[in-house]
Amino acid sequence: MTEASGLRWVYNIPLLTNRYMLMDMAKVFLATYVIALGILLPATGFDYQSILPLSLVGEAIFIGLFILTTLILGNHIGSVFILDKEGVGSKMSRRMRKLTKATIVLGVLAGKPSVAGSGLLASSQAETFHRWSGIEKAIVDRQRRVITFCNSWRAVQRVYCYPDNFEQVVAFVTLMLPGKMVYR
Repeated sequence: MTEASGLRWVYNIPLLTNRYMLMDMAKVFLATYVIALGILLPATGFDYQSILPLSLVGEAIFIGLFILTTLILGNHIGSVFILDKEGVGSKMSRRMRKLTKATIVLGVLAGKPSVAGSGLLASSQAETFHRWSGIEKAIVDRQRRVITFCNSWRAVQRVYCYPDNFEQVVAFVTLMLPGKMVYR
């Protein structure tokens, strides 16, 4: 876990039992719904009753796909977290990278651009890295052993820790972000 210039560990992030994942999915769900309404309402002459069935079907599909994906993944996403003197980042586990590649290939072979696109979107987030200079604050959730890194307007990265490495990670982040720690 400890490297010469930082920290590195593997963690299986829970999906359905993770309040942060559920909050993020709710935000995506709400944003998608608002955008769809913004497009459909003017197209129907602001007749909300005519788009209600369509919006309910869209919501059901979104929730169903999230649950299906969770079942396929075994309720977790494997990630490698990296903290070094430059910043904080994560990488998808090898299993997740294989699944995203398979999604792209299956989408192309099936002639389904939306499936291939979702695989491409997932692969674009296979590796993330944020420099310490771009991070405005780090919110530490001691109860869940999660640290959320935020820029000036949103959360850009979360790291999930084990009981045995949490204090070490908090100490490292405190060293890298003096005066920018928020404890909850």
